[in-house]
Amino acid sequence: GHFARVAAVAPQSSVRTAAQYDAAASLIELKDWAGAARTLEDFRQRFPQHPLADDVTAKLALAYTEQKQWAPAAAEFERLAVAKKDPEVARSAQWQAAELYEKAADGGTASARQTATKAYERYLRLYPAPLEQAVEARYRLARLAERDGDAKRAFALQKDIFAADQAGGAARTGRTRTLGAMAAL
Repeated sequence: GHFARVAAVAPQSSVRTAAQYDAAASLIELKDWAGAARTLEDFRQRFPQHPLADDVTAKLALAYTEQKQWAPAAAEFERLAVAKKDPEVARSAQWQAAELYEKAADGGTASARQTATKAYERYLRLYPAPLEQAVEARYRLARLAERDGDAKRAFALQKDIFAADQAGGAARTGRTRTLGAMAAL
C-alpha cells in the first residue's frame, strides 16, 4: 500500500517508477495476481522505455498464468521470446507461448486454434532443433489441424513427423519414435 501511495501522492516524483514496480513485486509476493497484473500493465503503459520494463513482461506472464488467463500469458511469453538475447531462453519462451495458446484454444474458437497454430509454426521456423521438440510441435500442429477439420494438412504434418523421425539419427528419442510410429499408422 505504501508503494502504491507514492504514485498517488507524488505522481511526478523521480521515485514513482521504482515505487510502482515495487508495489507490483509486493503484490506478486502476496499472490495477489490480479492486483499485480493491473499494476504491471499500468507501469508498462506509463513507462514503456524504463529499464525495468523488460522485467515487467516476465512478471506479467507469471501473473496471467497464475490467473489461468492463457492467451494473455502466452502473449507475454512471446514478448519474452522476442526480447531475450539468450537463444535457449528465447526458444523456451516461444515454446511456452505456443503451449499456452493451445491451452487457450482447448474448447475454444477456430481463431484461438489459429493463434496456437501460428505460435507452433513460428517455433518450428525459428527452432528446427532439437529434434524432439520440433517433432512434438508438428504433432501438436497436426492435432490442431484435425480439430479444425483440415485432414489434408493433418496428413501432410503426419508425413513430416514420420520423415523427421526417420532422418533424426542419433537425435531420435523414445518420444520421436513414438510420434513417428503413430504418424506411420
